[in-house]
Order: sequence, then C-alpha cells, then structure tokens
Amino acid sequence: MAYLTNTSNVTFALFATTKVPTLQSILWHNCLEHLHLHAIKQMKNSQMVIGIGGAITSFSICEWCILGKHHVSSFPSKSNSHLTELLELVHMDLCGLMQTLTHGGAKYFVIFIDDYS
Repeated sequence: MAYLTNTSNVTFALFATTKVPTLQSILWHNCLEHLHLHAIKQMKNSQMVIGIGGAITSFSICEWCILGKHHVSSFPSKSNSHLTELLELVHMDLCGLMQTLTHGGAKYFVIFIDDYS
C-alpha cells in the first residue's frame, strides 16, 4: 500500500523546537491511520510517501492504539441466575409512541423476554 501525499502547503505551529520530530511522528502516525513507527520510517526511507521531513522518532504510546488492542471479555454462555421454570423471571420493554403505525394501526409495541429460556 502506498500513500502519495503533498505536504508542501502544510505549516506546523510549534511551541518548542525540541519537540519537532516527536510532533511530526505523531502527526504522521495519525494521518496514516495509526500506522506503527517502524512502517512510517520504512515509508520515509524508501520514499513511498512524498513530504515526510525531519527525523521520525519514537513517541509516547497512542491512547487510541492501546484501546484498539484491548480484549473484550466474552458474555457468559449461561445465566448466573438460579431459575428453574418458565416465566419465573420475565423482562418487558414497552416501545412507543411510534411515528409510523403498524399494519394493524398500533402506535406502541411490547417485547417480553423469558430469562429462563
């Protein structure tokens, strides 16, 4: 995959000149959809992207990259409740007033869910 980018018209506003490489690294990381640092350096060295200037240095860990790598716990396959028969615990949800009427002319609908089954 190659990106062709023209950065000749881009101006970076900086407050400390010692942070220039770090800021450029973070900006390229974000612009290239959170691509890892090694790939950005490789793209710069092989001139796959036009306009990457300055040194690409390591930067602090990206919060969005960390969140994207988190694993989500799966839902339990069985309920922890100790129900023994149908209709012992029923959940109900009432929805309405709907803008579009049903074929029967109803403006509301109800959902019943049996927790045992």
